[in-house]
Amino acid sequence: MQITEHGNIKREFLKYKMATTAIHQLGDISSDVEDLCFVYAEDDDNWYGQWATGIGFFDVKFPKATTRDLTEKEIVYYEKKNLYLNGSYVGKAL
Repeated sequence: MQITEHGNIKREFLKYKMATTAIHQLGDISSDVEDLCFVYAEDDDNWYGQWATGIGFFDVKFPKATTRDLTEKEIVYYEKKNLYLNGSYVGKAL
């Protein structure tokens, strides 16, 4: 994995997580239930990335306190899933 550092933000590409709380510069875009996101940077308290599905906000802040790694069962589940955006195939979930 490629790692670069910019200030106090360490960029490591690419991790999948489950999250509920999500803050974008336009406001709170949290989910009531845990959902798949992918992250590409971190600081001491937050992951930075985007939801795997949805409108497509970038540079979303996912607090580490409300974000977790996928379980083995979730990895198997998402490895079989496809992602679609506006009805068009985007690719595999993982």
